[in-house]
Amino acid sequence: PGSSGQGRVNDLFRHIRDRLINRQVILTVGQQDDAPKRARDARIHLRSEGIIVLGHEHPHQRIAASLGLPIPRKGSWISTRVTPASDDSVDRGFLLEGRWWRRAAPSDEVVPGPQVPKQWTELKTSAPPS
Repeated sequence: PGSSGQGRVNDLFRHIRDRLINRQVILTVGQQDDAPKRARDARIHLRSEGIIVLGHEHPHQRIAASLGLPIPRKGSWISTRVTPASDDSVDRGFLLEGRWWRRAAPSDEVVPGPQVPKQWTELKTSAPPS
């Protein structure tokens, strides 16, 4: 990991979580002109580690808000590790794939994260719609 442009971008999202990362950083680290593709591909690569990568799409912004994260705008992304939350948990963030998710604590077991599509209509969050 880390030897290819995609590997370096994956490592960036893996290690710099809960902070916005802008397009220029992705371009520099990934050494490719298509930063959005590197970020989209990182979503696929990191999902098994419970890491989701959120962009500027409206559902992604709602997920970020529901998890108490900075809101990505066009040209920026943010990653975080998530874990399932119980239905009555006070820190549940969003409902996807039939279960509630919350930000993972370092002590939480690593479980594969949900697939976060670009757009969908059934997203539920504990945060009010923006």
